[in-house]
Amino acid sequence: MKKTAKTLSSAALIAATAAAAYGVALANDGDHGRHDRAERRAEMIERMFTRLDANEDGAIDMAEVEAAQAARFSAVDTDGDGMISADEMKAHAAERAAKRAETRFAKLDANGDGGVDPTEMAAKRKGRHKGMFERMDADGDGRVTKEEATAAKQHRHHHGKRDAD
Repeated sequence: MKKTAKTLSSAALIAATAAAAYGVALANDGDHGRHDRAERRAEMIERMFTRLDANEDGAIDMAEVEAAQAARFSAVDTDGDGMISADEMKAHAAERAAKRAETRFAKLDANGDGGVDPTEMAAKRKGRHKGMFERMDADGDGRVTKEEATAAKQHRHHHGKRDAD
């Protein structure tokens, strides 16, 4: 029974790690095309295996998952007392947020000048906004009415998709 619970717990950890990584990938990339999503999923799986497949045999076993859990816990438990305090959790979250912000900034700064101008910001979002607009414009007249927007939102809700903005 304990082994089953441990297996389920570890499987949940893997799923949560994968979901979190995928969420970060989506947040870091303004273009939400299907091809790009498939590419990001493949990259996320590759990162997961790089992180968890310690013996590099092409498979992740429970020992590797448990070792990764222990290492992650130790990384957050900076004072090594075997418990994670609220301050340690906040510091860890801030560190991860800073890394995500750096990654996102690097993607937005297309010309590498150390700043993001309105053109770079618009270029990153243009594809996503255009795609959303085209999906909502049911009659293809180049305008989105309240009815079309409402219908699109209901369609997304019924198909388990979150609103993009």
